[in-house]
Amino acid sequence: MSNNQRITELEAKLSQLQQELDELKNLPKEWPQVGDYYWFVSAEDEPSRTVFDGCEFDSNKIAFGNMFQTREEAEAELHARLTIAKLRSQPGRKKFIPNKYNWTVEIDFSCPAITCCYWNNISGGFHSTYFESEEAVKNAIKAVGADNILKAARWLAMGETG
Repeated sequence: MSNNQRITELEAKLSQLQQELDELKNLPKEWPQVGDYYWFVSAEDEPSRTVFDGCEFDSNKIAFGNMFQTREEAEAELHARLTIAKLRSQPGRKKFIPNKYNWTVEIDFSCPAITCCYWNNISGGFHSTYFESEEAVKNAIKAVGADNILKAARWLAMGETG
């Protein structure tokens, strides 16, 4: 191989490496990094802001999914937590019974709609709160508010604050 061919080959490799380097430089930085601010839901049930320094406090927030880039995200998380707590405190709540039908809140994001549903062997999401009867579910939905439940479910399912 001649020197000219080798130079052409190395220039092509250099061009490719430069392009890869430029692409990496243009990627958004990983978050969080030391010095970044973040929001979390405090033990006092309010959005709080602090700076990330990589300490155990920060690691715990990451591990429990309690680290948010915006106040709005922390508020949505708080709303979801309070909504679930209120739903779980409603009269007529019962434990899930395997291989039996269990009344629960059904959420249809395509409508959107909140209804009662009779589930067998389903667990997870809002299907983690079960009731003794259809009437108990309807009363819980009314007490908590269908809009509140839908907003909380959207946040938990898709990270949408709207």
